[in-house]
Amino acid sequence: MHWFRRLLGMRPAPDEPSPPRPQGAVVTYGELTDLPDGAAIGAGFAPGLGGDLTCWRVWVYPDGLVRQEILLAVPDGTSRSRERTEEARVGPAVATALVSAAEAAGLRELAGRYAFDCTDQPTVSVVVRFPDGVRSVAVYGPWELFDRGHHGAAAVLGVWLSVQRHAPWQPPWLQSTPNPPLQPTGPA
Repeated sequence: MHWFRRLLGMRPAPDEPSPPRPQGAVVTYGELTDLPDGAAIGAGFAPGLGGDLTCWRVWVYPDGLVRQEILLAVPDGTSRSRERTEEARVGPAVATALVSAAEAAGLRELAGRYAFDCTDQPTVSVVVRFPDGVRSVAVYGPWELFDRGHHGAAAVLGVWLSVQRHAPWQPPWLQSTPNPPLQPTGPA
């Protein structure tokens, strides 16, 4: 009868055990919470519910390898998708600059997740391997939060775009985004 008591807004009877809690947050394909072995920094994108449902994740390694996994939505009106992997090379200095950019943006101090109070928004995420551990931050509705002056969303979007610009595959809506060079931070 536990379900009935919950339906009526009542607490469980003292002899009724509470239902088990879910095992934790569901991890979506484009939302990163950790890095593969050896990766220095990563960025992910999970779309909202409308339009193109393609999502991806990209990792940059200290030796300059850039690996991207893409889950492409098949545009035939079904829910099918197709996975593919792309790789590219950048200089090792790029990986170092990206981690430095994440440090300068204050990713260590940010909360693990920010969310705009709405539905049908994409999620961007960044995960960084700092010398003292891995830090990940995800933002649901990042452009909405950015437009409202949210500092955390702005910091994550800046790092996300810096990583994403090195990805071998770009979605059509990002292909026209200018790619300014990263500015070095701190002493060289």
